[in-house]
Amino acid sequence: MAYLSWQEGSRLRRERLDGARILGSDPQRATLNGPEGSAAVVAMIQPEGGRWRIRALEGGVLRREGAMAPAEGFLLDDGDLLTAGAWEFRFNEAFPGLDGERFWETANPIPLPSGIAAAAALRWTAGQAQRLEQGLLAQEDPSALSHRIIEEARSFLGAETGAFVALGAGQMKVVHQAGPPFPLEGAAALLAAHAMRDGVSLLSNDALRDPRLPASPRSPSCGPVLVAPLDPEDQGQDEAPLTAFVLIRALGAPPFGATDLGLLRSAADLAALAHRLSLVQRRLLTQAGLESQVLHLQKELERQDERQGRLLAALGGAIMRGQALARRLEGPTAKAMHLHFSTLRHLVEEGQSTDPGLPPPAGRARALSDIQSEFLESWAPLAESLNLRFEEASAPAGSVWIGGGPLLEALHSLVDPLLLQLDAGTAIPMRWREEPGHHSLDLLLPPNAGRVIPDAWSRDALVSAGLDWRWSDGCLSLIFHVLPSREGDGPPRALLGLVTEDLALSSLFQGVGDAGDLGLFPLEETPPAAPLPAFEVVVLDAKGIRDPIACLRTYRAHPSFATTPMLVVRAKEMDGPELLSSGATDWMAGALRWESLHHRLQSLRRHRELQRKGRAAERLDTVRQMAGTLKHEINNPLAVISLQTELLQRKFPDEPKLGKIAEQVQRIQGLMQVLQKMREPGDEEYPGGTNILKL
Repeated sequence: MAYLSWQEGSRLRRERLDGARILGSDPQRATLNGPEGSAAVVAMIQPEGGRWRIRALEGGVLRREGAMAPAEGFLLDDGDLLTAGAWEFRFNEAFPGLDGERFWETANPIPLPSGIAAAAALRWTAGQAQRLEQGLLAQEDPSALSHRIIEEARSFLGAETGAFVALGAGQMKVVHQAGPPFPLEGAAALLAAHAMRDGVSLLSNDALRDPRLPASPRSPSCGPVLVAPLDPEDQGQDEAPLTAFVLIRALGAPPFGATDLGLLRSAADLAALAHRLSLVQRRLLTQAGLESQVLHLQKELERQDERQGRLLAALGGAIMRGQALARRLEGPTAKAMHLHFSTLRHLVEEGQSTDPGLPPPAGRARALSDIQSEFLESWAPLAESLNLRFEEASAPAGSVWIGGGPLLEALHSLVDPLLLQLDAGTAIPMRWREEPGHHSLDLLLPPNAGRVIPDAWSRDALVSAGLDWRWSDGCLSLIFHVLPSREGDGPPRALLGLVTEDLALSSLFQGVGDAGDLGLFPLEETPPAAPLPAFEVVVLDAKGIRDPIACLRTYRAHPSFATTPMLVVRAKEMDGPELLSSGATDWMAGALRWESLHHRLQSLRRHRELQRKGRAAERLDTVRQMAGTLKHEINNPLAVISLQTELLQRKFPDEPKLGKIAEQVQRIQGLMQVLQKMREPGDEEYPGGTNILKL
């Protein structure tokens, strides 16, 4: 675990780095506060590929050993001295401020010095490796091998107590011990917990004065301590408890040295190797059993799919016959039956689809009056058969976005059960309400009408179409979200959308966004309802999403993200082609690096700008061609109208209507000239939900 340290008066202050941090003196913006007098926001430090990178923020000046930091910052090495204005601090890969003799720790391999002692240590290590090999060939339990290693290490290094300890769920337990009992409280246990959490090997020859321990309590004390953790990745489970070897000498015994710690580190590596090899053997046996089960399940699924296909085909045939019979009947009940048969047929066809993950058809803008007419036409057959009457309201002007897919079929599951509850002759008043961001169509129901909860398929279809609903005091409200306005004082704010459940990535992308003048906007796996702000780029984290392919398709089907560049990060190499075919603009595999993300996002933004300019040029060319064609076709009729108007004005000079005709002819000619000379056509909204050219 890495640390930053600096002097505050006579005290050395240490800060442990457990993730990305923003350095500065402002407690509202910085997550690691420096000394008074430092800048509000100084720099950002974050992990990158097993190392740490630091870069200046807000135009700050950052130096390492006197050298100015580039825009992308520095990859830090152990012991680097950094300055930011008056703030001088040091980066360490282990606990800083240790003297190297009484107290020492390291996350790196420990080389053994030359000499007689080193030769004896090498002989002991080689003997342990040979006995480990023999034990593995004899298929001994890896726990027994670890127990034997810690016992022999205790004897060889002259320790009083040897223990193999585990730390999980905040509690420490002794897996195996040699000699007197290992104390689960006190200095040795605290040092073991520190070593396991930070992943460092350590020695402490004076536990009462060890700076890694809290000032109090430091009792019961102990003699010299060695701790060597086992790599958690070597234990085969992401959530496995942390483990370590611990040796403790008696009070007053000679101190441990670096060679002793190197030997214990070698013993821990041998134990980790035993765990790895044992887990490989178990996995091979488990994999063989799983492969057999997978083959059995695949065959069972194939049989079930075949049976389901036959049943759906038979059901589809029966529905088609019922639909044909309903067409021969007369009256509103027959029409209602026909509509429900159509819904059943749609469900059967969707059940027979070979790719249920396909996105729904693209949506479009619809006038509110058209939506109301379509809804009433769909509800009318059942209402007439039940002798019910809708009191139609006057729809307001405006448009809303309606997604593609079976909206009317899904809406029947919400409205039809309501109609079936009402008494014959009941009138159902309708009203429109306009609220910020949406329009609401209310169905006012009598008090005896109970609430209806649509089935899961209908709920998904309604949400996909952009339609929400709400119950309140005998009223069913159908909520339509308005289209985002294109007017404003300037261009929409550029946003960087991030879809992930891994909150640790937020700080990394916050920094990348700041460098590219993009605001970070967290998004869920399901796109939010319209209206939405303008997004410059959307990033999907493949490791932070349950189903990246389905999420990508859902976003690409949403109208607000139909043309937005989509970058998928931390993806698997094998998924690249499928990601591109599902709508991804680009993808990145492997670990995330700040400079790679920054350059990739800038490339996507340049690509989008070129596409926008290309579309604008193509559109302008189309407008000019249309203007030339119209001018050619309209000139002759305009010339005739203009000439005849001039003759009539000479004959009837006091007729004002002739002057208005002449003015309109000149206006048409002027519009043709404007269209042909247009350089960059713009849009403006027009009543009815359409856009027209702004001349």
